[in-house]
Amino acid sequence: MDSLILIQGELRSLIRNSLERIIGKSFKKKSNKNMDILLKISIRVISSLIAIQIFNQVKDIPNIKEYTSYVMIGLFVFFFIQEHSNSQILNE
Repeated sequence: MDSLILIQGELRSLIRNSLERIIGKSFKKKSNKNMDILLKISIRVISSLIAIQIFNQVKDIPNIKEYTSYVMIGLFVFFFIQEHSNSQILNE
């Protein structure tokens, strides 16, 4: 069962990517391509800094990687089944 558990770096990346998407939705795309690139870089840096702090706070919680892994597996299965059942309903 250890193969179904997130490793430390992946948990940190999951936190960072989630924050990056949440923070990124607060900004509109810039018309200037260079400004848009700078915005994305700054969002990534801020997300990484916040993610490091969150990870440092939660890494010592017993079984946090296991809980996170199982919740994400459950969510994936839920959305997969929901998507599959919706496509079957539409095809009928």
